Amino acid sequence: MKKHLAACLFGICLCSCLAITAAENVPFRVQRVNEHITLFTPGKYAPPATMTVLATPKGLVVIDTLLSPTLAELAMQQVKRELGRDDVILVINTHDHLDHTGGNQVFKDVEIIGHENVVPAMKRQADGTAANLPRMQFRIGQRQQQLQGLAADAPQALALAEANRIDRLMIEDMQKRFVSTPPTRTFSDKLALQVGGIDLHLYHFGRSHTESAIVVHVPKLGLLFTGDLFHTDYISVTAAPWPLDIPRWLTVLDEVLKTGKGVRTVVGGHSLVYNRAWLDAQHRYIRELWAAVNRAKQDGLELTALSAKLPLETAFSFLATHFDLQARQNIDRHQENLQAYWRVGLQPAAIEIERILSQSGVDAARIRFHEILEAGEREFFIDEATFNALGYRFLQQEGKASEAIAVFEMNSEAFPGSWNAWDSLGEAWLGKNEFAKAEACYTKSLALNPDSQSGKDALDRIRLDYKNETKDTEKFAAGQNTKLKGPYLGQTPPGLTPIVFAPGIVSTAGNFEFSIAFSPDGKEIYFTRRRDPDGLNAMMVSRLEKDGWTVPEEAAFCKGFASNEPHITPDGKKLYFGCRRQRPGEERLEYGNIWVAERVGKSWGEPRYHSRGMYVSSTQKGDLYMTDVTNIAGGGIIKFVQQNGVYGAAEKAPKVVNEPGMTAHAFVAPDESFIVFDAGRPGGQGGEGDLYVVFRNNDGSWSDAVNLGDTINTPGTNFCPMVSPDGKYLFYAASRDIYWVSIEVIHRLRPLDKK
Repeated sequence: MKKHLAACLFGICLCSCLAITAAENVPFRVQRVNEHITLFTPGKYAPPATMTVLATPKGLVVIDTLLSPTLAELAMQQVKRELGRDDVILVINTHDHLDHTGGNQVFKDVEIIGHENVVPAMKRQADGTAANLPRMQFRIGQRQQQLQGLAADAPQALALAEANRIDRLMIEDMQKRFVSTPPTRTFSDKLALQVGGIDLHLYHFGRSHTESAIVVHVPKLGLLFTGDLFHTDYISVTAAPWPLDIPRWLTVLDEVLKTGKGVRTVVGGHSLVYNRAWLDAQHRYIRELWAAVNRAKQDGLELTALSAKLPLETAFSFLATHFDLQARQNIDRHQENLQAYWRVGLQPAAIEIERILSQSGVDAARIRFHEILEAGEREFFIDEATFNALGYRFLQQEGKASEAIAVFEMNSEAFPGSWNAWDSLGEAWLGKNEFAKAEACYTKSLALNPDSQSGKDALDRIRLDYKNETKDTEKFAAGQNTKLKGPYLGQTPPGLTPIVFAPGIVSTAGNFEFSIAFSPDGKEIYFTRRRDPDGLNAMMVSRLEKDGWTVPEEAAFCKGFASNEPHITPDGKKLYFGCRRQRPGEERLEYGNIWVAERVGKSWGEPRYHSRGMYVSSTQKGDLYMTDVTNIAGGGIIKFVQQNGVYGAAEKAPKVVNEPGMTAHAFVAPDESFIVFDAGRPGGQGGEGDLYVVFRNNDGSWSDAVNLGDTINTPGTNFCPMVSPDGKYLFYAASRDIYWVSIEVIHRLRPLDKK
């Protein structure tokens, strides 16, 4: 499952949400374990990671630093209030995850210790920051939508709102001040320290929750810090990386638990505290399950036979003191553990299939897959997530769609009860415009998981967008002149019913076209085209020359860069557009950058970076409207007022534009008499958004938003509105094409006293 671009255009970058500043107070839960240990957890309802503080006579030891520098600073203020001191002399990271290392930069000139694997993992996280921000913003938008259906004081609403506040803090820090700060001292196996007069023993736990997970043992105080290895609700270690290093787990636990006084209290990474008996039961479970798996392999048993011999409630009844062994989550976790333990020493089948696909092709790979499937888990194991990831790696490579489909088909064959396997296969077929096959896959996926929003959206796109797309293929070859003359590519103008604009020329079968702009003299047309399957956005241009309009081609000034959403200012002097290209001082490519080119004679000059944002629209006065992708003003539509050639700070567009729901892609009339935009709001057609309009009142205020109605809006995707420079036509994207309609559809919605 991967979000479709249309959804990304509307949802990921566009969440309209309440602003938050780094100075906003976040309450902290404070838990005194004993005179030495205090836990500081941000928020009242959400379950984020905890900063643990170990007090020694000579200073404080901080274990894990929370999600962001702002949270770490707020936590340290709370530490000062609670303990009357903030003299930190050492920081320890129990593993690399951001919610345990994000505040490291706050502890300047303090030694930070972690396992050697923390450093490369944090570098990978830092390199992925640009991609992670849109995901966080999209997650905020999803929660915001959930909140609309809940009472403000409902427990779920309080938890969702709090999670959004904490995520917004992280986004603000990422944009303004976050610096990835890895440990200043690392170790590979064990590390013994004396800090503040107390001995600390650090052990690498081995591949488990992460490859960098450690435990911290304080024998004198009978303490063991375990990070995210254990949770009160789940049996055994929280496992992730393959292959698990279970022998090392047992070696470490054997060593730290060898004396009764060695561990009396266990402290986890999410405000969790356990006693010795709880950890002893976990230790015993790991040891006995590991031994049973090894005996079964020696005896030639299959995994299914072993699973039948080891029911949780009877084979491990000693856990009943600490866990509900009849709870579904524990039964499922036990089965997951059985499978994970069994696979230690086996090879992932996905690696073998990838090798054969690359060397011998799809048919050979299918034969080998069935050999592995029939052999059972003896030499190879088939893992759903690994196969899914392999399928997407092929899908993202040009010319590898057939390999991707083959892998996804193998996955759905191995896991026919997995909704996600069918969802991914549907996406691959959709990329090849095989609508019937894609629809069948998504239908199966939704039968297995009726709550899958991605499946519902995909079916909507197939039934409402793809199937309604123009059937006109490109009518002209590159380099040809269309011989078409007259305004708007010589097309017959529409009336009050929308029609596809320039089918076979601008709007074409098998491609996704959206966002169009015209020069004020009507002699240049720019629009965005994304070629299937999985092509990059390209900004296309067609010009009216002596012999007629030219065939649309990629604009020279942005050729080679993913570019989209052109806008030409009312005076025709500037062309704004989105472009993914290296900007000055930028270490990595980012989405959501706006560039601008200025008119030089009949051409456009070299583009220069303008700002972060998306989908520009401008007024006669030179003010800019755009979609806020950085949360600089709380998301949604923002405005920059120009005075003497200088733009002021971002201002929130009128509330009637930005609320309720998620709003994006606004076109403002040059005289600011109205604004057209797309938004997902109650009472709309559904799908991924409707078009709305607001009108400026005589007193400068704005009317309520009016839905453009069912003639314009479809239950599919409707977005990127634009009014032609002559004010005669509304253009917008729907069903993967660009439509146009008489501007009268907007004027007729204008309140009577404004007509």
